[in-house]
Amino acid sequence: MEQTNHNFLNGGGQTGISDRMRDLLSQAAQEHVSEQKSQGAVSEEMRQRLEGMEWLLRELRERELSSLSESIDAVNGRIDDFLARPPEWAETLAEHIEIVGQRVKPLADMPSLRADTHRIAGHLDTALTRLQRMAETGNRTAEQVDTLGDRLTGLSETVETRLTSLDEAVAALSERTEAVEATLNSLSESSGERHEALTEVLAQNRTEITESLTSGKDELAEAVKEGREALATALTEARESLSATGKELGEEVTGKLDTTAAELRTFVEERTAEQHSTLLERLQENTGELGERTTKLAEELESLSSAAKERHETLHSELTERAGAAEQRHGELAERVGELGTLAEENHAEATAAVADLTGSLAKVRQTHESSLNDLRTHLRQRLSEVTEQMELARTEAREQDEATAEQLRETLTERTDALTTRVAEDAKKVAADLAELRTFVEERTDRAAGEDTERHQSLTDALTEQVETHRTALDERLERQRESLTGKVDSHLSQITGKVDHELGRLTDRFDTFEGHFEGSFEAVEGKLDRVDGRLDGLNGRVNGVEGQFEGVNGHFEGVDGRMEAIDDRLEALNQRLNQLPQTLEVSELHRRITELVERPVVDNTEKLDEIDSHVTSAVEPVLHELKQRPDRHEFEETVSDAVENSHDDMSKRLASLEETMLALAEALLRPGSDGKKKRRFDDEDDD
Repeated sequence: MEQTNHNFLNGGGQTGISDRMRDLLSQAAQEHVSEQKSQGAVSEEMRQRLEGMEWLLRELRERELSSLSESIDAVNGRIDDFLARPPEWAETLAEHIEIVGQRVKPLADMPSLRADTHRIAGHLDTALTRLQRMAETGNRTAEQVDTLGDRLTGLSETVETRLTSLDEAVAALSERTEAVEATLNSLSESSGERHEALTEVLAQNRTEITESLTSGKDELAEAVKEGREALATALTEARESLSATGKELGEEVTGKLDTTAAELRTFVEERTAEQHSTLLERLQENTGELGERTTKLAEELESLSSAAKERHETLHSELTERAGAAEQRHGELAERVGELGTLAEENHAEATAAVADLTGSLAKVRQTHESSLNDLRTHLRQRLSEVTEQMELARTEAREQDEATAEQLRETLTERTDALTTRVAEDAKKVAADLAELRTFVEERTDRAAGEDTERHQSLTDALTEQVETHRTALDERLERQRESLTGKVDSHLSQITGKVDHELGRLTDRFDTFEGHFEGSFEAVEGKLDRVDGRLDGLNGRVNGVEGQFEGVNGHFEGVDGRMEAIDDRLEALNQRLNQLPQTLEVSELHRRITELVERPVVDNTEKLDEIDSHVTSAVEPVLHELKQRPDRHEFEETVSDAVENSHDDMSKRLASLEETMLALAEALLRPGSDGKKKRRFDDEDDD
């Protein structure tokens, strides 16, 4: 029977399809239906978005372009207004300039007074310059005095540093003496340690000898006992004679061993006592010599430290005296500088009084005649010349005195510092020579003591090594004998064990042969079972081939579904083409072109006109500004003008910035229409509202 496309999923429709296959096919059909639904939703959403884009373009045509053109026209009108009429601050400036010119006109009628005032101002400038020079000379003298004080402080610091270096040298000497004492202590400790080591070595050798003798006795006793037993078992008939001879031999051997052990003990004790006594005597002699030498060194170091302390105290007292003298001189210099300052202040007061008299006389001169002016000029010149001469004389005297005192201080300080350096160098050389002698003496004594100790230790070690080697050779011979006997016994025992192991291995090989037969039979049974499984797998393979044929039929149905999906893709491509043609139909490119023309429109350059206006204004205002600068209220005028200019400039900059922001926002909105899905949904919601 023929099967349609709608009943192939029924339970009894096809007999070869299992339940699992039916579930898979139903799941595929459901997925296909869900995909069709999702594609329908996508197409509906695309249609809604296209409608929103059409609405946006319509709104752009109706509202935004008209408002944009109106705003551009308004901006052009404002710019034309700004270019047509000057700003308010320029008008007020011109009016203020006219008022100032009217006020300044009466001042042009006084050329004679201006000339007189200029002359008087020149004379006053000269007087002020001279007074400034006098003040500068006073400052220079004060600076020179400060430099002298700095030099004195520097010299005192250098002296302190040298004293500290002397203290450091004394401390270094004390440290070296402590190091010498430490070396002596270390030598005494090392000699004590060597003595203890020798005593320990002798005690160890003594114990080893005693142990070796006792072990030899034990071994001999055991050997004698074994010989007795062997002789008793082997020769029962001659037991009495052999026992008597054995006892005699044992007594003789034990007597000889006792005598040799006693002789060795006495010899070792005598040698150790002699060496110990000689070592103690020499160590006592060395320690006595070292103690005497250390006492001498301590006395010399105490004398050196006392001499250094006395020199340090004398130097400190001399330096304190010189520092007091320098401080007194510095106080005298400060007093002189104060006197000079008071003189300068008096002269300055006199000059200021003269200037005040001058100003009063000038007021009278304007009323009377010019003769008093000439008298005042001559009087001022005389007074200024006298003041300058007095200041120069005082300056030269102070400079000569300061230079003389500074040279004396330098000479005395250089002489004292040279003497101190020479003394310190001599003391350092002496101390270094004494330390070198001490070091050489200590090194020689230590080398001698070390050589004697090494020789004694070498002789003792040689004697002990000879005795130990002799005893060791005897022990090695005995151990070789015992080893040979043990190796024979072990070889026999190992041969017995190897025989037993070979027998057991033969039995194990027989058992493994029987196990191999059993395993071969079991493997053949497993191979038969595997052949049966292969047959069943062949049957399953045939069934799978049948299922593959059924899947091929299902694949044909899916190919039909693919054809339908391709048709849907063609429709979507047609929609994309229509969307691409929308900008052409809605004339969006024309709108972009107009906006770019508006943006790229050449701006009228009015800089030349503004420069000409600026030059005219500056040429007209410069003389007025020159006169205004001499007025007391010029700062208020400048502040008012600057505030007006800044306010107008801020207003213009804010307006231009807002216009630029609106233009940029419009350009972005036109260049990106409907690129965001959220914006489209918002427009759709607004349409619904």
